[in-house]
Amino acid sequence: MSSKYRVSTKWTRNVHDAMARRGMDVFKLCRDADIDYGALIQKGEFVSQEILVRLWDAAVKATENKNLGLIVGNKESVIGIDKIAYMFMSCENLLHAFQTLSKQIFIIASSVNLVVIKEAGEYWVDVQIDFENGPVSNQSYDSLIAWLVHMAKWVSVTDVTPIKVCFSHSEHDDLGQYVEILSCPVEFNSHKTGLRFSEKDFLRPIPTANKDLAQYHERSVFESGDVMESNHFVNQVRATIKALVHTQKLKISDAADRFNMSARTFQRRLDENGWNFRDLTDEVRKSLAIEYVCQDKYTCQGVSEKLGYAESASFLRGFKRWYKCTPSEYRRRHYYPMIDFGSDLVYSANKLYK
Repeated sequence: MSSKYRVSTKWTRNVHDAMARRGMDVFKLCRDADIDYGALIQKGEFVSQEILVRLWDAAVKATENKNLGLIVGNKESVIGIDKIAYMFMSCENLLHAFQTLSKQIFIIASSVNLVVIKEAGEYWVDVQIDFENGPVSNQSYDSLIAWLVHMAKWVSVTDVTPIKVCFSHSEHDDLGQYVEILSCPVEFNSHKTGLRFSEKDFLRPIPTANKDLAQYHERSVFESGDVMESNHFVNQVRATIKALVHTQKLKISDAADRFNMSARTFQRRLDENGWNFRDLTDEVRKSLAIEYVCQDKYTCQGVSEKLGYAESASFLRGFKRWYKCTPSEYRRRHYYPMIDFGSDLVYSANKLYK
């Protein structure tokens, strides 16, 4: 089983319990989807991301409810992942909590990436789930986002909610159900998935904050083995590549130097976790590409330089390989640029990328 696409049974048991509370026969769902029920609920283990994808698909087929992922958005599911619940409670504010979670997200799955970005006085929590055998089920995204929203609400005395939640997938059966459960406006067919918070709410003190407990919970997660050091290493390498990727002809020795390792030792550590430096760099470029392409200030040449390509043609070939379309086509399908009505000049986003 690839270490890149694994889900903790802490999370699969959480999904199992949410389905059971809804009266669903999870054992029958597993049997119908050819899933080992025991693997789904065992303790202290990881299972393939494919198991969760198949479980959601079977559940949606049985209930004919595409909004089913939202059932994980409740108090019971929040405290079902107790280590993260306690960590959130002890953090200074939601910024501190989500930044800590970004380092501990492997408690949920090694296939999940979570990044906190400050944008124009607001905070964006970006969520990405990777899967090697095709697209991740929409319900996987729905369940994780609903869980994050309720985690934020649960620890905030004023019932803090996001400004907006965005999904890259299309709208399902009932938009009202999304708005009701997530308690905020919801955007579908977005170029990214995640949550947007106001700076005021994100920096609001959490009533149960305790600095010593926060440090204890973060330390205990790593010491308990719930987050493997190997996964943490890959996440650190990914962050290092993001910081260095603008450098043309980025070499493995450049990243290895940041870890005080030889290139050979560095690559061996990556090999042990199912990665090589070239593939990891390609993954980082792929994720950054849509962030830059969907910003009005960058031309095709500008994005190429940000991603470390010597020529725009190399970037365009890479983008077509990743997304099966050109940057212009991607923008037309997924992005609506902000228009400055105070300007006499309006540029078409499509003219930036040829």
